[in-house]
Amino acid sequence: MNFKDTKSLKDFDNDNLYDALCKGIHHPDDISHLKDLFKDTTCLHYHLFDDPIFIEKRNKTEENPDGNNLLEYILPTIRRAYSKFFINPPDIFTKSKENKRLELLRLQFNLIDFLTFLSDKFKKNHDSLNDFKNLDKDSEILTLIVEDYLASKISYIASLYTTEIQTEIRDIKISKHLDI
Repeated sequence: MNFKDTKSLKDFDNDNLYDALCKGIHHPDDISHLKDLFKDTTCLHYHLFDDPIFIEKRNKTEENPDGNNLLEYILPTIRRAYSKFFINPPDIFTKSKENKRLELLRLQFNLIDFLTFLSDKFKKNHDSLNDFKNLDKDSEILTLIVEDYLASKISYIASLYTTEIQTEIRDIKISKHLDI
């Protein structure tokens, strides 16, 4: 699997790559869901990453003179976000006996919303860490973007009264069922 010269996220539609990215995940439902997210990303939403910023070679070093294009980081970033919402959510959501907030957090994750957020934030902030010479700047920025996306969802959930949570869960389920 060599993706060094890819020019589109479509080129990452590869079952062997999906299998490799799911290593270490033990629950079959999580593996299936994550592979579906990868497939949707590479086959349906690749256009969100057509900007030249995602294709140009970056992070050139002596060990990696060709550098990497950012497309190589997108699927691992989806895995990272998925893990934050579904596999290892923040303790504040797992310590409670009543898990309606955890259910709402998981329902808040929306692939198209996340990919749009990721693409827009990276375009605006890709040079933010240029002063740091010894970091993998792209990887660090992507980590920060995932954390910001998660924090935005946590902040929204924290703003809700307990009585509003069930209504919000119902509304999200209805909108997903009706695909609106």
